[in-house]
Amino acid sequence: MKEIKFMDARGRFGIVSIILVLISLGYLIGPGIAKGVDFEGGSKLTVSFQNKISIGQLRDVIRDVEEGSTIVELPRDEGVPGSEFTIKIPRAEKNEEGEDTGLSIARVVALEAAFASLGNDEAEMKALLTQISEQELADRLNDVNLLKVTGTDSEKTSKHQALAAALKSNVEASTSLSDLGARAWPEDALRVVVGLQTNFPAINRTTADLLGEILRRDNPLNRDEGASYEDVADAVVKAREANTDYLPNLDAAASAAGEGLGDYFKKNYIVGSYNIIANESFSASIAAELLSDAWTAVIMALLGILLYVGMRFQWGYAVASVVALTHDVIISLGFFAILGGELSNPVVAAFLTIVGYSLNDTIVVFDRIRDNLNITKHPVLKNLMNKSINQTLSRTMVTSITTFFVVAVIYFFSGNETLRDFSLPLIIGIVVGTYSSIFVASPTLLMWHEKLKPITE
Repeated sequence: MKEIKFMDARGRFGIVSIILVLISLGYLIGPGIAKGVDFEGGSKLTVSFQNKISIGQLRDVIRDVEEGSTIVELPRDEGVPGSEFTIKIPRAEKNEEGEDTGLSIARVVALEAAFASLGNDEAEMKALLTQISEQELADRLNDVNLLKVTGTDSEKTSKHQALAAALKSNVEASTSLSDLGARAWPEDALRVVVGLQTNFPAINRTTADLLGEILRRDNPLNRDEGASYEDVADAVVKAREANTDYLPNLDAAASAAGEGLGDYFKKNYIVGSYNIIANESFSASIAAELLSDAWTAVIMALLGILLYVGMRFQWGYAVASVVALTHDVIISLGFFAILGGELSNPVVAAFLTIVGYSLNDTIVVFDRIRDNLNITKHPVLKNLMNKSINQTLSRTMVTSITTFFVVAVIYFFSGNETLRDFSLPLIIGIVVGTYSSIFVASPTLLMWHEKLKPITE
C-alpha cells in the first residue's frame, strides 16, 4: 500500500487548524456559549407521577411553560410503578437587587397545571367544584378569606359569594384550572387558582403536619376545640407510604382514617396523581463557582497529561500532546456553541472524555514513532513520522469510525436530552481528535525537534 506523505501537508493543515481555532475563539468570546441551570443559576424540581409517564409526554406539556428546561428521568426500583423526573429550569427570576428568587408562584402554578394535565387532578377538581353546592363553596372560601378582603364582614361575604357563583357557572366550560380562574375572577385569577389548590388539596401531596392542621381547623369529628388530629393524619400518610406514596382514591384515605370521614374527604380533597418531591434553587454565585470548578478540572487534566507524558516519553511529546488537546477542546467547544449546545455538567464530562479519547489516539502514534526511532539507524524524523502514522492509520480509523457511529446513534435515537447533551460534543470531538492526532500533534512534535531540541527516542 502506498505510503501517504502526511508531514508534507502539515503547513496546509496547520492553516486549517488556525482558522478553526480562531473561528471557535471568536464565537466563544463574542456570542458565547449558552449555559444551563448548572452554570447559569435557576431551579431544579424533582417530581414523581403515580402512573408511567414518558419523558416525551412531560416535555410536551411543560414546553410552553419552561421552554429551556432540561428533563432527566430518574430510575425506579423494579416493581415500583409510576415515573420520576428531575427538571432543571434556567432563567431564575430576580428581585430588585438582581438576586435569584427561584420559581415564582405563577411559574409553579403553571408547572403544576402541566403536571396535572398528565393525570386526573384537574378533572377531579372540576368534579369536586361541580358536586359541592354554591353556598357550601361560598362558606368555605369565606372562612379562609381566599380573596383577602379587608373590608367589613358583609363585604367579605359578598365577594366570596360572587366568586363561588362565578366558579360554579364556569366550571363546566373551563378547559383547565387556570382557565377557570381566568374566567371566574380575571382580576386576580392566580390567587383564585392557588386558593382552590390550597383549600381543596390533593391527599397524595399533603404532608402529615399539613393534613393534621387542616383537619384540626375543619374539625370534622367534632372533637374538643383545638384538639389534635395527628392520629388521623399519620394513619392516612402511613397508608399512602405503604402504597408506593399514592392512594388510589379518597375511599382509601377514609378507610385509613378509620372514623367515618368518607363524606368529609370527598367534599374537601382530590386524590392527586403527581407529587413535587423537591424544589431547589441555584443562585448565580453558586453557578459561577461550579463553572470555575469545571474549567479547573479541564486545566488540571491537561497539566496532569503534560507531566505524565513528559515522564513516560520526552518533553517534546508532552508539549505536542497538550497542544493537540487544547486545539481539540477549543474547536469542539466552539462548534458545540455554534450548533446551539448548552454548557452543563454532562457536557463538561463529555469534554473531559474528549481529552482522554484524543490523548489515547495521539499516544498510539507517538509510541509507534518512538519504537521506529529505536530500531532505525540515522532516521529522518519527518519520514519516520509518515511511516508511523501510516502504520497506525487503520487502527485509528477503525476505532474512530466505530466510536463515531455509536455516539451518533445515541445522539439521534436515544430520545434522552441528557444523553444528547453528552453525545453532541463527543461527535465533534471524535472527528477533531482523530484529525489532530495526525495533523496537529505530530507536526508540533516535528517542530519541537527542528526548532528546540532533537527527539532521539
